[in-house]
Amino acid sequence: MTTTLLALLTLVVGYIVVARPPVMLIPLALLVYIKWQHLSLGGIFIDGSDVITGGLATALVLRSEMRSELQKARFPMLLPWLFLVCWSSVAYLQADLNQRYVAGASPVQLGYQLYRYAWKDLIYFPIALVLLRQARGRRVLTASIIAFGIALAAYAIPEGMNGIRAGAPLGGPNSLSPALIAPILFAFGYLIADQSIKRRWLLIGILLILVRALLFTRSRGGMTGCMAGAVVIFGLLFLKGERRTTAVKWGLAISLGILMVLMVFPSILDRPNVAEALTIFSPSDQHTFQWRTQERWPYFLEKIKNNLWLGVGTDFDSYFGPTAATPHNGYASLSLISGVPAMLTWVLFAAVAGLAGFRTTMRSGWGERHVFSLCAMASVVGYLTHNLVDRVLATPVIAKTFWMLVAVLMLTWLEARDPQASETESEELAPAPSPDLVLARGGSRARGADWA
Repeated sequence: MTTTLLALLTLVVGYIVVARPPVMLIPLALLVYIKWQHLSLGGIFIDGSDVITGGLATALVLRSEMRSELQKARFPMLLPWLFLVCWSSVAYLQADLNQRYVAGASPVQLGYQLYRYAWKDLIYFPIALVLLRQARGRRVLTASIIAFGIALAAYAIPEGMNGIRAGAPLGGPNSLSPALIAPILFAFGYLIADQSIKRRWLLIGILLILVRALLFTRSRGGMTGCMAGAVVIFGLLFLKGERRTTAVKWGLAISLGILMVLMVFPSILDRPNVAEALTIFSPSDQHTFQWRTQERWPYFLEKIKNNLWLGVGTDFDSYFGPTAATPHNGYASLSLISGVPAMLTWVLFAAVAGLAGFRTTMRSGWGERHVFSLCAMASVVGYLTHNLVDRVLATPVIAKTFWMLVAVLMLTWLEARDPQASETESEELAPAPSPDLVLARGGSRARGADWA
């Protein structure tokens, strides 16, 4: 089965590389995690994401438009990114548990190991800088994120309906819940921004499905990450004077909607998934939190102090047993894997991307560029918040999404401040004026037809 699925994926990727725009590989880079398959060929592990990476490399060689995109691409924060790649490589090579793989390895074998265990997620930063430029890239990434969320929900909801804590297809609730943060926040942000009634109803339906899937994970970290992102969305809309009314209207509408649901279905708060998601501390959770702060976290923090610069190559440690084998904190996980400097570099990229998103959102006007920046920045904040209580950024699918969002946020800011930017977009996300209205304002019918 594994060989068949990977063979089919290879055929699809090959077709895209030869006959379709290479940017279509971006949705596949996320969707391959729905049916995660890998096999060993001569002792070398290959999985779906390796097929995607191979397709991107092949497209760069074969497709002239890909090389043209590479020549036009901008590379902000290139030196910090190269530092992170080099630091992660050194951390992998010096880790004691990796010495049996490193010793005696040929340059080709060593390069593959570094790609697989040190660079695999990081390379999506330059990939996004090349492929996801301007409005087309933002649309592709937005659609990919929301489609990925819907695919996850299709697995999670049946599990939840059967009384199981949803974790499929990513292996557990702590991996599934952060993967739903960006889809929820993008659907929510575009719902607020869009003026089309039909699209709004579609986004409301998508949002209800995604939130339902998140509730079935019973993840307070996921709920907190989504709420932190929603606060960013409402906060920036309120700060942006011309959108303040929108923020107030939607805030009142959501509050009224919640009150109506509680009035019609008062028992909804007693349902296990909702009750657990909204409970900050139950007696058992309080005991668990005390154990983390008094035993688990001090143990891992001491390990970080003893390996401050390059970490130990992994965040897994069976000292507390197989069910508590990680620090349950994403920043500690990154520090253990590649050292504190690498973890701080991740935070630096998130901070720069957040600043870029803030500046783009607060620029005058209100177009697709502003909405994307608002949603992407909210998603990054959601990831950083959830990363406090789970190894979010150390999860491959989240890491790839994080690096693509960071890259496109930076590109969007560079385009927004460049008066010679090649793209054009409407300053308002609103229906185009009718030809009759254009004529009434003194325009021509031809011009009205162009707008429509």
